[in-house]
Amino acid sequence: MEKELIATFNKVNLPDRKIMAVLSYIRGDVTPYNKKHISNEKTKINKATSDNDMQQVYDWFSKKQAEDPMFFYKFSIDENNKVKNIFWSNGTSRRYYEEFGDCISFDTTYNTNKYSLKFAPIVGITGHGDNCLFGCAFIMDETTETFEWLFQTMLTCMGGKHPKTIITDQDLAMKAAIRNVLPDTIHQNCFFHIVKKAQEKGGRIFSLERNKKLHDDLFDILRNSLTETEFEYLYKKLPQTYDVGGFRYLDDMWFNRENFVPCYFKKHFFPFINSTARSEGTNALFKLDVTPRYSIMRFMNEFQRISDTTEKNQAEQDFETRSMPWLSTAYEFERQAARLYNRKIFFKFQKELILATKYEAQELQKDQVYAVLKSEYHRQFEFRTRRYIVTVDLTQKNYRCLCCKFEKDGIICCHIIKVLTNLNISQLDDSYFIERWRAKERKQLTRQNTVPEIEIEKSRPLRHNILSNKLSNIASDGSRTMETFNYVLEEAERMQRKLNEPADEVRLQQSQSVQQSGTNVLQDANDAVRLPQTESAQESDTMLLQDPNNAQKRGRPKKVTRQIGIVEDIRSKAKSNFTCTHCREGGHNIKTCQKKHLPPVPKKTKKRKSGNTEKHRQKVNVSTTTTDVTSSYVYSSNVVDIIMQEMLTTPINSSSASAASKAKKGKVKN
Repeated sequence: MEKELIATFNKVNLPDRKIMAVLSYIRGDVTPYNKKHISNEKTKINKATSDNDMQQVYDWFSKKQAEDPMFFYKFSIDENNKVKNIFWSNGTSRRYYEEFGDCISFDTTYNTNKYSLKFAPIVGITGHGDNCLFGCAFIMDETTETFEWLFQTMLTCMGGKHPKTIITDQDLAMKAAIRNVLPDTIHQNCFFHIVKKAQEKGGRIFSLERNKKLHDDLFDILRNSLTETEFEYLYKKLPQTYDVGGFRYLDDMWFNRENFVPCYFKKHFFPFINSTARSEGTNALFKLDVTPRYSIMRFMNEFQRISDTTEKNQAEQDFETRSMPWLSTAYEFERQAARLYNRKIFFKFQKELILATKYEAQELQKDQVYAVLKSEYHRQFEFRTRRYIVTVDLTQKNYRCLCCKFEKDGIICCHIIKVLTNLNISQLDDSYFIERWRAKERKQLTRQNTVPEIEIEKSRPLRHNILSNKLSNIASDGSRTMETFNYVLEEAERMQRKLNEPADEVRLQQSQSVQQSGTNVLQDANDAVRLPQTESAQESDTMLLQDPNNAQKRGRPKKVTRQIGIVEDIRSKAKSNFTCTHCREGGHNIKTCQKKHLPPVPKKTKKRKSGNTEKHRQKVNVSTTTTDVTSSYVYSSNVVDIIMQEMLTTPINSSSASAASKAKKGKVKN
């Protein structure tokens, strides 16, 4: 029984210590085994279930497709039948793409399986503003050909529907594949990664006395520029204002400005995103309970759990939206937003409504053009004050702002709200509450079927599901009144009689038409009344899918696959400077300590003499203009910042530093 329990706990990824705690509770205080025995048993189970992993995955896909006719999957194999790439998407994900596939976030991650296949989820944004999965893939490498296969397979799965926008990192192979397969899709690079790299590469430049405001000025230009002209004008002035000699990454950002700066994408639909944080959040969610030793089949169980959790969360959000939220004002457009929007989107609209109180509007042309800027009090907290131009057409009820938030995020901005309140306009046209963010019950547009026709032809359950959804909507609309009820009922009976006509009459009509045309197509006529086969022949029935080669099991790869930034390097060094809490020696921890059989060494504590109290106070009250590394180390909790400060202030010449340290030691000896 205990082995069965261990197998069950292993399926849900329960740690060894928790399994040990449960089994100890069942047995009592005395257990004849420890965590090592449980780990060995789990290894046996994993080894037994990981044989012929890819064939198990194929069988699992086939089972899912039988349960869900809209489940899609595709394998890519080499000449030895070894799997190179896998793509799959379930019915829920395809329905999400049908409705919310206008913007996708794409990124890859490592260390999710024992074959070192890269995991590549295609992430979208639901009507509640949450993450959702449109599809997932395992790819062998990150070349242009592999990405082209992935995007082409995604289009095949989604009925050829192209996304309007996509956001990725700066991978060149990914960029080339998007340009070839998705030529009409607007491609934006992750803003966060580029800015982070600028902070790492420009550490010494930012620390110069003359460049105290360079950091704030640069990132104000990158983040808050309203137009391309403003960005280019301010960016070109940086070398004239600051000492940026040797900061070559400024030139790199200038040449790539059209790929990542937000003002170049403000008229395209990128709702609430400027980075690949949604993809990275999804990757982190999968990697919580997944290790590099996992088989693909075990990963699929984790995928199913996360997919079910996402679907339940969306159902909870739909239920929560049915109630009326708390309103912060008496404006009618806030009540409109509360009634039409999903709850999380309404909160974003409400945030814009509150932000409008920080602004003041100035009339440039009566009832046509207004300038909106922050009030004098809130202006002092900004690095650079900006004016937002809002145009108004009262006859057409048309409002546009220079920030283009409505075009980018799908909700109106605080600047338009400020102008509306000044004009005593408390109601908005319904066109400003776009269908994408509306609650299910309040959507006006009907969904269109994007399932490929070839799949509909070969799957009778899929045809049944599509007709059931369509007829369910007809029944809902037809039950409103007795007139519509009687009409739908009559039409249903007429269709039923038509469907119940004998197949012989159909054959007779077709044979008569064949005789009139003088062509013998009787076999085609027989095929026309015969239902297509619901199951197509699978290639894997005759050949066995082979697993990819296992990755290196022990140790790290010798070749570094990516460049490590200065901040990450400092953090890793800070983490490695630790001592054992048992023997107080460096280079290891208490788990690997070789002196556990000896008594623990007490921690050394320095006693402060009473006569040094005044000196201690002087160190604490040190002037802010001078830098005391020792006092900072004692009273600062962030050791990483201190190490960075030392690296930025100390000279690069190691010989001079070593000479200074030797001279210091000599003075101490004397």
